[in-house]
Amino acid sequence: MECLLGVVTSVASDLVSGALNQLRYPCCFNNFVKQLEGEEGNLIATRDSVQTFVAHAKRQTRKTSEVVDKWLQDASNDVDNVNGLLKEARTKKFCCIRHCPNWIWRYRVGKKLANKIVDLEKLIEEGKKYAPLDRIATLPSGTLHILSEKWMNFESRQSAYEQLLEAVKDNDVAMIGLYGMGGCGKTTLAMEVKKVVEAEQLFDKVLFVPISSTVEVRRIQEKIAS
Repeated sequence: MECLLGVVTSVASDLVSGALNQLRYPCCFNNFVKQLEGEEGNLIATRDSVQTFVAHAKRQTRKTSEVVDKWLQDASNDVDNVNGLLKEARTKKFCCIRHCPNWIWRYRVGKKLANKIVDLEKLIEEGKKYAPLDRIATLPSGTLHILSEKWMNFESRQSAYEQLLEAVKDNDVAMIGLYGMGGCGKTTLAMEVKKVVEAEQLFDKVLFVPISSTVEVRRIQEKIAS
């Protein structure tokens, strides 16, 4: 009898634990959405680091392994899938009573969110193995204006500066491309022109938004909006 009672107690405990585990999907729905948004950002950052490593390797005529290429493809696919899942999660679903959430829908989508979070965590950990730990140091934000005040006016740079400033003042020009080898002073030159543009009030507002080699339009829009 005591053995039977122990088995019943164990089964009841497992049932309660399982029920509570399932209830977290609809009850913690908003937390899952926020957590997935955070993991999406982590995945994009890791993917950008791996892509930078691959691009650097190609410039040195080195070939990366097929495993890295496959990881990049999986990461890009997952970013697209996460965007679709988050879009679905942000859709407000209600029952027949408008003020009551659709708990069945929240359970179904919440479970997908939780599973996707686990998948992204594993994918990010794998990607960290392919991202280089050492990378070229970048200038801290807020120091660019110090360099631009003490920049050296080489003739070639002065010519580029004048052309760039002229293009900025041309109303028929909507976009300007400034290109060159890494470390040749593109950012410093752009910041110098930015100072002139602000001083002469050519535009109502001037924004400086750094972006990675992988263009994420939504991320850029969010940075501009913030």
